[in-house]
Amino acid sequence: MKKTLFTLLALVTSFAVVHAKETQPKHEDSIADKRNKILQENDLNKDGKLDSSEIDTMLQKKKEKHEAHHQEMLTKYDANKNGKLDFDERAKMKSDQIQSRNSSENKTNK
Repeated sequence: MKKTLFTLLALVTSFAVVHAKETQPKHEDSIADKRNKILQENDLNKDGKLDSSEIDTMLQKKKEKHEAHHQEMLTKYDANKNGKLDFDERAKMKSDQIQSRNSSENKTNK
């Protein structure tokens, strides 16, 4: 009984290790793809590196995008127009986000 249990445990462990190794390159590839995309979009002088001014520009773009999204959400969900999202307004926003995410997942699973 102990030997069978040990063998089963060894098989499960080896399967997990093999499975992890098979899936790992996909994750590493996606990280490398994201890194390359960021470099291509922001390496303005095309030297293959991001210098401090390019990083500053990249962060500024990200900040502007975030602020625009924040303003868009405020405009859409601030029902009483006080410039703040109260509990009910945030709950509506979260509910809409969850519905949108579920809808997107259902479309990809078909």
